Amino acid sequence: MPLAVDRTRLYVRGAAEALAETLWPTRCAVCDAPGEVLCDACRSALPYLDWWRACPVCGAPFGRVQCSECNPVVLGRAGRDGVPYDGCASAVTFGEAPARIVRTYKDQGERRLAEPLACLMARARPPSWRPEAVAFVPATSAARRRRGFDHAELLARGLA
Repeated sequence: MPLAVDRTRLYVRGAAEALAETLWPTRCAVCDAPGEVLCDACRSALPYLDWWRACPVCGAPFGRVQCSECNPVVLGRAGRDGVPYDGCASAVTFGEAPARIVRTYKDQGERRLAEPLACLMARARPPSWRPEAVAFVPATSAARRRRGFDHAELLARGLA
């Protein structure tokens, strides 16, 4: 009996996905082309950061030699004598395409973007980082209720 129930659930889930895909076809978050949530053309055209040039502290794109974001002068103006973390890395610079991906993921609830985003994050990890665990900063309870999910939790699970 349990096998029949599992098989029925599998068929129902498949039928629901087929119906949803028929009514609301999957489209690329950047170019709106049908097929994938992030098409190969848009994925390869993203403004990737080179971690060899990026600041190892704040992740600024060209801050390896002298960072314009986390240097003592800028931090002093903000009333700080250092950054409150050990290091930061970014996968891409924040432009129009990454902004659309983030808005589609967080605000439009496209949870399927968690996997491609986690892959981008994994590639951006400097080789010297050897994490033993992956943690996330949870969204506020209001944001979680509004979105219906915790976007950071899905990314952390995908990254782990």
